[in-house]
Amino acid sequence: MFDMPSRTTIRRDILDIYEEGKVKTMSKLEANEGRIAITVDVWTVDHQNKEYMVVIVHYIDNSWTPRKRIIRFECVPTPYTMDVITSNLMKCFVDWNIDRKLVSITLDNCTVNDGIVGLLVDKLGNDKLLLNGTFFHMRCFAHILNLIVKGGLSVLGDGIERIRHSVIFWSDTPERWKIFEDIAPQLGILITNKLCADVETLWSSTFLMLQTALSYKDVFSRCLQLNCDPLYEYLPTEDDWTLVAEICEKCKLFYEINEGFSRTKYTMGNLYFPTICSIRVTLNEWIVNSNSIILGMAKRMLEKFEKYWSDVNGFVGVATLLDPRYKTLLLEYYFEDIYEVAVESEVEKIVQLCRILVKEYQEKMLSRESEAQSFSTTPLDRVAVDPGHLKDFDAYVSRKRQKKLKVISELDCYLEEDVFPRTSNFDILNWWKINGSKFPILQAIARDIYDVPVFNVALKSIISTRERLMNEQRDRLLPSTVEALACCKNWLWDEEGT
Repeated sequence: MFDMPSRTTIRRDILDIYEEGKVKTMSKLEANEGRIAITVDVWTVDHQNKEYMVVIVHYIDNSWTPRKRIIRFECVPTPYTMDVITSNLMKCFVDWNIDRKLVSITLDNCTVNDGIVGLLVDKLGNDKLLLNGTFFHMRCFAHILNLIVKGGLSVLGDGIERIRHSVIFWSDTPERWKIFEDIAPQLGILITNKLCADVETLWSSTFLMLQTALSYKDVFSRCLQLNCDPLYEYLPTEDDWTLVAEICEKCKLFYEINEGFSRTKYTMGNLYFPTICSIRVTLNEWIVNSNSIILGMAKRMLEKFEKYWSDVNGFVGVATLLDPRYKTLLLEYYFEDIYEVAVESEVEKIVQLCRILVKEYQEKMLSRESEAQSFSTTPLDRVAVDPGHLKDFDAYVSRKRQKKLKVISELDCYLEEDVFPRTSNFDILNWWKINGSKFPILQAIARDIYDVPVFNVALKSIISTRERLMNEQRDRLLPSTVEALACCKNWLWDEEGT
């Protein structure tokens, strides 16, 4: 009895909801007083042979609540060049009127993305970006971590292939897995996890494969001894297992870090600094390892880490300094292990970077105050005040204000105060919200710094939407419909408070 509407009607209704939601979302972004951070992810839909790009905005709203919203979910037109992607991103920024409010863009670490960022900076203009674009390009830490650990795992050489072959062989069919399961109890080994082959591009899956296979190493040997399957011939050597055991122990730290951040809804720079420093300290310890293979692994990992550290240490340093629980003390604590010498000069670099930010924000605030005062002047005021009598008064007031600010700055006052006690329920955004009247300039900086994500990891809702909307059964959906569905889901959840 239900009168099913036509697909044309349904599509029209979806697009109407999208347009209404876009207006609401855009008004929220325009009303937001702080800057906006961007994450961009691009993937290929194999059965369509198309590239899709999702653009997510991250910001801290006026009530000091962190937000992230999808603003584009588009099919990128061919050819997929840097110019095309840059042009699409700029169109998106201008359409949403955020091109003058950007603080950063987080992308995977690759040469193409480096080129895209360079083109974006040229189009946006250095003067419109924070510190002339110093913090604009953020490299995704998850991707960097992937490159670092993959570089380390490469020292396994052919050993990792022998283990991978063994795992694939015995988990390939139910019959082989049954044989494997029957032999394990004979050796007193309890089957707790099933063998699972890795995805070679994801180091975390490789780590789990090696760790699981290591617990069953004797089962592989017994299967070969009993000739359970004549086709099985790639048994890992004892040296392979010894090396895997040591490498898994080393890489456990990276896996735990990766898992910890993947469960975190918002990854702000102040939380990220202790983690990245602990990695650097750990690599320093591995460098003195007597095992030549582990030493080689540590050197490869450290080389990749240093390239990344040089790009982000300023940003994470400022984010840490603006955490009232840490300030410069945490910088000093880790820099003593990282740099060994010249610790004070490295800390001072971060402090000076923050001073430059304070000056930049201070000038903008004074400029806005001057504009507000000029707009608030009524015709009666202009008649009553003779500009000839007070023509230098504004300049005098400005000089007095600057002189007062030079005596002691907000940053100095903030740093001179004792650090705030570390507690498990500490809310740094709420702290800055409360202390805004005391440190208004630092509050504005903290708001913009803490909305910058260190990961370019798509929201779970995006991943599920991608899998459901772009499967083979919905291959005929128009790109505009796909975008409307993906964005509307995100926006409607926002209205429900999820």
